Amino acid sequence: MLTENYPRIEGLSVGAAAGHYSLPKASGVGSYNDFAATLKKKIDKYTLMLQWTDTNHRYTGTSIDDNHWIVTAQVDF
Repeated sequence: MLTENYPRIEGLSVGAAAGHYSLPKASGVGSYNDFAATLKKKIDKYTLMLQWTDTNHRYTGTSIDDNHWIVTAQVDF
């Protein structure tokens, strides 16, 4: 449980997610897990987001299984 003693940064949000996919055997893939962590910062009309994603490397064995960093910038008009 978070208390009043943790540092606060105005406009900053933190997120995490995990997922599991059970695919049909005919797909040749089977099942796999994925994970993500996100930091998002709102500054005036701008929103900046940094996200990290990864899997348990059981999907295809290609670059889709590797971890990825995603940077997003948004402007609200």
